[in-house]
Amino acid sequence: METSIPLHEYEALLALYNATQGKEWHNQKGWAEATEAQATDGQEELPSPCAWYGVTCSKGHITGLALKENHLSGTIPETLKDLVELTHLDLSGNDLRGSIPERLGSLKELTILNLADNNLRGRIPPRLGILLKLQELDLHNNQLNGEIPLAIGDLVRLVRLNLSNNEFSGNVPPTFGNLDNLTTLDISHNPLSGTLPPTLPRMKTLEAFLFNETQITEPTDSEFLDWLKGLIHVERSGLVAAEIVRAREGGKNTWLAPVAGIGIAGVLGVTGLITTLFVGLIPGILIAIAGVVGGGLAFRQLKALPPSSDKSLSALPGISPGEITIERLQKQMRYHVTSIQGQFPQDIVTLVEDIERLISTILPSIEDITSGNQDVYAIRQTITEYLPEALNNYRILPKDYANNQPLQEGKTARELLREQLIVLKDELEAIAGRLSKDNAQQLMVHGRFLEDKFDKPDDKDSWL
Repeated sequence: METSIPLHEYEALLALYNATQGKEWHNQKGWAEATEAQATDGQEELPSPCAWYGVTCSKGHITGLALKENHLSGTIPETLKDLVELTHLDLSGNDLRGSIPERLGSLKELTILNLADNNLRGRIPPRLGILLKLQELDLHNNQLNGEIPLAIGDLVRLVRLNLSNNEFSGNVPPTFGNLDNLTTLDISHNPLSGTLPPTLPRMKTLEAFLFNETQITEPTDSEFLDWLKGLIHVERSGLVAAEIVRAREGGKNTWLAPVAGIGIAGVLGVTGLITTLFVGLIPGILIAIAGVVGGGLAFRQLKALPPSSDKSLSALPGISPGEITIERLQKQMRYHVTSIQGQFPQDIVTLVEDIERLISTILPSIEDITSGNQDVYAIRQTITEYLPEALNNYRILPKDYANNQPLQEGKTARELLREQLIVLKDELEAIAGRLSKDNAQQLMVHGRFLEDKFDKPDDKDSWL
């Protein structure tokens, strides 16, 4: 039998189909037909896999395999090692079990490896550290455990590394300091411990660092803390609702509200799943917080109070007024968009992109971004708190649970998040309208001032 690609690559694809219950896949285009053709006696030439769902070919080889959220179940077969020209492997959002095959380390052309949102167990194979062309490694939302291999620090071309929501233990590898092309590092929601290694500030390109919901401590030296402050987006360890809630009594701000002691990023405890879908919204707007506690639903309507004019920046953890700049906020907003692309449902991504466009329109018209003006405060808090909290609290939920489990009024977490983003978008549109109106009025006032100042034809010296 002949095929348009090497036979061992063709057989590796069929092994994947058979090992992951291919007949149950959502989209089997080409795969099912190929299985039938292989079983047919006398078949001289097998159908080309280059037209199969999720398969990309180049120069007579399989170079891409994208089967995200396609209802794969079972284990990842070792035979994937035979796809030696593979550059892109995405099996995320399925129900794959077992361990990550050691021999995936043979795929030396890989630039993207995404096995997120599965039920994989065991350790990260140290051999993945020889995938020196890898630019993105995403293993979040699995049940991987053990220590993070030192060899991950050898992946010097990595741009994004996401190991969050697993069961990794031990210390953060000091070799992470070698990742000098990394822009995003997420190790949150793991029982990691120890102190962050002093080598991390070598990562000069890092923009976002998430290590919340861990037992990690931070070094106390000023150089390290200055580096941490200079990042666009940081989520620290040990953050719980009790540390963030501000009472507006006595001139303090209230911009977050707890529900029965729920942590703002959500906690997976022995009593069951506790999740805060959205904590805080535009000041003055009613917000919904849905939490699932021990399998039951807690739902409350709370009201976020507007900030006082002189304290509006005091509630920004780890950020002083002098560090709030329009450029920094623009970069952080861009991060919110890029961090969910390819990870969140497209309707959610589109809404966040719409919010970014609105904010990009609004920011240049703000003269003082540290102002206590309520609209300016709302813009700051949207970028630094409201939006990232909403996205992170959705991100930690198992995908099936987020999309299918009814929470409040029969709506899923995905539907509730979408509603909250629409409210946020509508309020930003209203803010944009108010700021435009204010700017137009200022222009007219200035015009009248100029008319009064210069329109004195009878006495040339009267205005001097």
